[in-house]
Amino acid sequence: MINKLFNFYSNQKTWGLLIGSDLNNLKTIKQPFWTGRADPFIYNFENKLFILFEEINIITRKGKICLAELNNNRLVNKTTVLQDQIHLSFPFIFNCKYTYLIPESHQRKTVELYNFNMKTKNVKFVRNLLTNIECVDSIMYYYEKKYWLITTQKSSNDNFNDLYVYSSNDLLKGKFIPHKDNPVIVNSNTSRNAGSIIKKGNSLFRVSQDCKTEYGKSISINRIISLSNQKYEESDTRRLIINNNQHNNHSYNELNGLIISDYKFKINNPLILVTLVIKRVLQKLCLKI
Repeated sequence: MINKLFNFYSNQKTWGLLIGSDLNNLKTIKQPFWTGRADPFIYNFENKLFILFEEINIITRKGKICLAELNNNRLVNKTTVLQDQIHLSFPFIFNCKYTYLIPESHQRKTVELYNFNMKTKNVKFVRNLLTNIECVDSIMYYYEKKYWLITTQKSSNDNFNDLYVYSSNDLLKGKFIPHKDNPVIVNSNTSRNAGSIIKKGNSLFRVSQDCKTEYGKSISINRIISLSNQKYEESDTRRLIINNNQHNNHSYNELNGLIISDYKFKINNPLILVTLVIKRVLQKLCLKI
């Protein structure tokens, strides 16, 4: 029992944010010691850069969605834009006449669409894109006059190993139809999304994370060579090396030469570690009662 508690104490980790223009020289963004931050997305509004990200309480392990303005690689004027009874993460943001947000809400077995007013920082629920399905890290891309929802769905072994594609002609009212080849990818090395679709020239790239041996082990860029009702296909998978390290990252986004990612690090604060151990002991005791 003592050895297990010591191992638990010694191996507690959380997430922080990285930013910069050089993939091998990204800088850490300072954050409160009691929180973890992950899944950052960059958004340009009125010539100002904003970062939308998950902020998680290290003790409760419950995430919420926050927004902050980027100023000299620092986050300022942080505000919580979406908080719920369930854990929320991966705040995918995109434009389609208006600004929309698709946070991860898999505990509710929904993929939810929100309208996001950047001026007021208000978030308003619009609709469920999918229901009664557990999905994580969902992204949307408008291509060939269709809205493509690309998401990682829970597989039969209770892991999120399967990539699914859905499409609709109407974002606000249309039904999202599953791709005929779903799941289009069954591979825990690349099946889970890690950021927005990247367009370079006429090519599209999907960012993925490797979860085969551990959650958030590394990030890869995958070229989409076919996205249609008839076929979804990828090739040329390339693993990213961030800060000269192939490990401990699980999201990546870029905008106009600026890169934002996250990284996993060990918790060293004794107060947090002792609190987590006490929480762990109480949970074990409650299970025995």
